Amino acid sequence: MTELKLFNRWSYQGIEIKDPGIKPYINLRPVVIPKTYGRNSKHPFYRSKMNIVERLINKLMVPGHRGKKHLLTSGRCTGKTQTIIKLVKEVFERLENQTKKNPIEVLVTAIGNAALT
Repeated sequence: MTELKLFNRWSYQGIEIKDPGIKPYINLRPVVIPKTYGRNSKHPFYRSKMNIVERLINKLMVPGHRGKKHLLTSGRCTGKTQTIIKLVKEVFERLENQTKKNPIEVLVTAIGNAALT
């Protein structure tokens, strides 16, 4: 059986979460395309069962805001999934070229560093 890799390129194997406080909330279950299509939206605390890359993609799908007042944060976020997935894939390719590391590992390290502050 072949190993599942993100976008058939980056492996989830060998990535370790150093901060024990955020370990239950970062899911590194292998998926090829990080999209569950709202399967966990009925359950409020199932976010921890969603892949960490999918959570990043969902955070990027916010419509935005003008200035300092969040006027446009509640709105329809449909139709942008493939665009955002393509954007994340391009960013991961850049990360791999610049750091010579697995981009999933870089993302998990960045989340761990942000949790410490």
